[in-house]
Amino acid sequence: MRRSLALLVVWMLLDVSSPLAATRYNRAYEELQRKYEAALQEIERLRSALATLKGEQTAGPSPVAPQAEGAPSGDFLQTGNAHFLAQRYTEAIAAYTRAIEAAPRDARAYKHRGLAHARLGHVQQAYEDLNKAITLDPQDAVAYNQGSPGRRSL
Repeated sequence: MRRSLALLVVWMLLDVSSPLAATRYNRAYEELQRKYEAALQEIERLRSALATLKGEQTAGPSPVAPQAEGAPSGDFLQTGNAHFLAQRYTEAIAAYTRAIEAAPRDARAYKHRGLAHARLGHVQQAYEDLNKAITLDPQDAVAYNQGSPGRRSL
């Protein structure tokens, strides 16, 4: 009888504490996501500083070709990644599109835009972007896995 009562008490405590555990998990996840986004911003700041330093060192006669809206495709890619992580898929698609305009041979931009389209349920656009990513980078396993015709997650 005592064993049954003890098991019942333990079961009730576990059942009561599970929503609390889920809340703690959500808070921890949100905190990690904030830290990740802050790290992405710091990376972009450091890249800009590095580009400035490189520009000062190589201030020679050959200027760098201008990118779309004055930013390299990597900046748009990082912006898109930040939007994607924040589940702002429409904004992510716009940023990835600018990255593609700036660097049309960058398979990463096509892959990430395809994944964002997939999250929004835009199956045809996702399929087209992922296939373009595969064409540009045949070694990209993520694009293959997400873009294969038999894949049901799209």
